[in-house]
Amino acid sequence: TNSKKAGRRASAKKADKGDKDGKGDAGGSKEPKDLAPPPTPLPGPGPDFDMSRAMSEGHDAVDDIQPEDWDALKSLFKPQPNVMATVACTFIFLNHTAPPSWDETKKLLNDSRVVLTRLKDFGTFDSSKITTADLAKARQQLTLPEMSRAVLASKSPAAARLLHWCVSMYDIGVHKTGWEAPPDPVSVSPTKDAGGGEPEDGHTAATKIQSRERGRRARKSTMKGGGGKGKGAAAGKGPSAKSDS
Repeated sequence: TNSKKAGRRASAKKADKGDKDGKGDAGGSKEPKDLAPPPTPLPGPGPDFDMSRAMSEGHDAVDDIQPEDWDALKSLFKPQPNVMATVACTFIFLNHTAPPSWDETKKLLNDSRVVLTRLKDFGTFDSSKITTADLAKARQQLTLPEMSRAVLASKSPAAARLLHWCVSMYDIGVHKTGWEAPPDPVSVSPTKDAGGGEPEDGHTAATKIQSRERGRRARKSTMKGGGGKGKGAAAGKGPSAKSDS
């Protein structure tokens, strides 16, 4: 087992070096190729889920984070949403809650030795502490757009490996607790109208709703005003008709 891990890490270093020398991204690394195939897509582990393997993969993903990639992650001024979501998910598992801001997150990331050690050992020693509330909060982050290692690798190689760790811990947590994720909320955007028109964004849809509401109120107000005038006219006609007779 140790020889296999050593072989994978050697391959990872070689692959990362090739990426930097060739078509490497701005961060100097690409998606980790030494790891096993991506974890089971959400909402959780499949019927053949191997918890020991998930623990090992989570450990190896963190173990393969290069120091320079970790430094690049914690030095980001305003990370992309998918990077922030990945780091938030990481601390949801570690501390049951995400830091309130990126500035607070950076303070936690500064203590890299402690954080990385906790991440490596978490699957084996602390995964039993994962609660269903943790899983629900983590899932909110993991199902956001562009949450894939391939996309994250171009933004932050460290975040790409953290994402692998997060999904591994999510699968372990679901497996241990038996938690079932609720159905995903129906998205309002994009939508098509009943006539099969073009998709519209949420702002356009909300504007249409507000416009219809204003029109309804205007019609209601007109009807009230018209009703009062009608009664007055009817009252005026009564005496006139009587006097004529």
